[in-house]
Parts: sequence; structure tokens; C-alpha cells
Amino acid sequence: MSTNGGVAAAVVRVGIAVFERAAPKGIAWVKSLFFGKTIVVIGQSRAGKTSFVDFLRHGIFEDESDTGRTLEKTTSGRFDVKLGKDKTLELIVESVSDLPGQVGATEHANETYKENPHAVVLLLDLATPLKGEPDRSSVGWLTTYCDRLETLWRANKKKKKNKIQSFVVLLNKKDKVKDSTVKKCVFEAKKVLEKELKDALGSITDDVSVLPCCLVNNSNGPKLAESAVIHIAKSLGG
Repeated sequence: MSTNGGVAAAVVRVGIAVFERAAPKGIAWVKSLFFGKTIVVIGQSRAGKTSFVDFLRHGIFEDESDTGRTLEKTTSGRFDVKLGKDKTLELIVESVSDLPGQVGATEHANETYKENPHAVVLLLDLATPLKGEPDRSSVGWLTTYCDRLETLWRANKKKKKNKIQSFVVLLNKKDKVKDSTVKKCVFEAKKVLEKELKDALGSITDDVSVLPCCLVNNSNGPKLAESAVIHIAKSLGG
């Protein structure tokens, strides 16, 4: 496992919101010890997990290109994200873990259970088939992941507390497919989540949000990614 260092302060205007990102210092660092949240970013291979982590930490996307694979788990240092013109919404992050997609849905579920994070961000690739083998289809991958994660939490029998506070599914590459494909994937993903996840959601009572996005540097990418970060910050009590 590799660990990346902190991030320098940066203010980024994205869409209609202003994001300020900085590595915590002084009182902010002490605050992060008590209130920092752990986030796990999981999903299909090539679904945009690392792109989302980069946006969350730095507020930037690379230009659209054929990005390399993440070959091992990476974990960030502490950082804070303040959102809005008055910085009234804050996301205090202890760490963000980015898992390599090629290890598969079952291993991602195992790692999610092991880490027991405050937030799970699950990315699916809209450009892959909806159904089929888990390693090649979006809904197939989601089904395998959810089934395994739920099995682990049901077997837990309350031996350890489930810390989950936020669970969001991002459907990436919205710009690559038709609107009808997006709508169908949202529908199918919500069916799987409602059917498979019970104990795995801990104290979460709201439906899991399924949000289309495109994590590239184009006219829609930053705005959709911004909406996802705002949703996570709110669900984590920011």
C-alpha cells in the first residue's frame, strides 16, 4: 500500500460553488483528529476512481485521455474541503483510499468491510454493458459487490460497529452514452441497492443516491463532480 502526502492550499471555482482545499494545520489539524472522515473509493476497473479522488483532493481533472491503471491501493493524508462562497459546508477528511479495479468486486467488498469507512463512493462505467459477468458489466459488478458486503455485515452479528454514514454510486462516462442508457442504469442500480443492502448500510435510512457524472475536463464534468462532493459532505454532516 502506498501513502500520498498532504495537499497544499488551493481555492477552485467550479460551476456555481467555490471549493477551498488545504492540508489541516494547527487547530484545524487537531479538529481533524476528532472529526476527520475516512472515505473508500471503489468500483469497476477504468471507471474513474482515481479521477474522482484527484478532484476531491485537488479540484482538478486531467484532460480526457487513456489513463493508466491503478495497480495498488493508495491512501491519502488528511485534508479539508470547504464549499460555498461563505465556506459554510465543510468536509474534514482523515483519508481517502483508492482501490485498484482489477482485483474485482468481491475483493472490493472485503476491503470495504475491513476498513469500515465513514463513506463509500462506488463508481460504475456507463460505457460497459449493464448486465453480464461482474468484471465486464456495471450492474453485474454492483450486484456481486453488494451481495458480498451484505453477507459480511450479516455475519458480523454486531461484533463491530458499522461506521458508514454516506454511500453514493457514481455512474461515470455520462458523456459517452445515450440518455436512455443512463436512465436504465440508474433504474437497475437502484433495484440492486434496495434488494441487496440492509445491514451493510448501518444507520443510513435514506435511499442510496445514484448520480450520473463524467469525470473529465469538459463543460459538464466539473459541475457533476461538484454535485457529488457536495452530496457526500452533506451526508457526512458537513
